[in-house]
Amino acid sequence: MTVETVTSWLDVTASANPWLAYLALFASAVAENLIPPVPGDAVTVFGAYLVGRGALGLWPVIVATWLGSLVGFMTLFFAGRFWGRAFLAGASGRFLSAEYLVKVEGWFERWGVAVILANRFLSGARSVISFSAGMGRMPVLSVAISAAASILVWNVLLIIAGMTVGANWELVVEMAGLYGRYMAGLLVTLALLWWIRKKWLAAKSRPAEGS
Repeated sequence: MTVETVTSWLDVTASANPWLAYLALFASAVAENLIPPVPGDAVTVFGAYLVGRGALGLWPVIVATWLGSLVGFMTLFFAGRFWGRAFLAGASGRFLSAEYLVKVEGWFERWGVAVILANRFLSGARSVISFSAGMGRMPVLSVAISAAASILVWNVLLIIAGMTVGANWELVVEMAGLYGRYMAGLLVTLALLWWIRKKWLAAKSRPAEGS
């Protein structure tokens, strides 16, 4: 299902049955976490455009997208917590790269819960972060609170931007996608530099240990 199909359906539904539109925004936000190709941010921004047009209410859109993203995040968190790497053997393995999991585990080792706080701003790594947090058996309450805060800030920013640009809402989606690609590249680079530094320090300490 394409973004155009979803947004066209939302456009019609918002006028006929706003509550069904809120439910669709919630479902889209859930699905984005479970099936990363689902364009949840794009649907959220379009929902903001509908708010600016007066077709939907601001707070219901914020709550629907926030709860949906949180439910999706915590679903993957518990999948990682209870099934771990065995979960990747199924269909989810197409979306959760084992190599990327190793990188994210390194982020957790280095930055801990700060990775959860930043997760919503890392569009290319959201699902892997939630799954890895579960695999690492991080405290449920700490993860839920941190994820909820991150999601709320990101979604409110998206919604404000979508309301501001109005009919040009697709510009916000393009900018968010560009930002996500740059951030993913930056984080991979930082993780690689941290790994190199860790190996270098370990190698440097060996002669001292042997003396």
